[in-house]
Amino acid sequence: MSDSGGAGIAAVRLHEALLGIGVESKLLTLQKNSEGIPEHYLFRKVDAARFRSVSIVMSYVDRILKRFKLKSDYYRKYWSNSMDSRPKGHRLFNFTISEYRLERHPLVREADIIHLHWVSGGFLDFERFFTKVSKKVVCTLHDMNPFTGGCHYANDCIGYLTDCDACPQLEGTADRSIAKKMLSVKHMIRLTADRIIGGICKKIAGVFLKP
Repeated sequence: MSDSGGAGIAAVRLHEALLGIGVESKLLTLQKNSEGIPEHYLFRKVDAARFRSVSIVMSYVDRILKRFKLKSDYYRKYWSNSMDSRPKGHRLFNFTISEYRLERHPLVREADIIHLHWVSGGFLDFERFFTKVSKKVVCTLHDMNPFTGGCHYANDCIGYLTDCDACPQLEGTADRSIAKKMLSVKHMIRLTADRIIGGICKKIAGVFLKP
């Protein structure tokens, strides 16, 4: 999501190390805080649009509407509607949805391997991305969010081992089943990946274990 913070710094270090040994690598982030990082690209909606000219016009309109507060950011609006009633002091919580079509970006489409770091906060739509992208995907876990219903640190809660129903991080909200729904999406993604990996392993085993 960003080139700063713990996950961002780790991603930059790995990216620069790969470049240093001659491996082609490109870094794509939604937020760009540092200059001088080689092969570093800022994600723009227009780059991932099917109709570039229409997207350019719509981006200007969108910017004007947001400037005059006639339109809210998609993810922030969803987060606000779902989480504003939550008591203070609760842990960081993020959703699996995004308005960004990361799967359409040229760098994603041309990549041999996609390495995801911290993609929470509205950068990645989990269900859409993992059902649309057929490339090899590696995920580095910088916290617990990739395998929980939304929290980044579960503390003593082990709800993510079952179904994340009645999530304690959603206490006071209108719908405490949101975590359960998002965890089911992540389970679906994992099962799909297991089937693909399992199929590949069976093919490899079939080659080496022929009688």
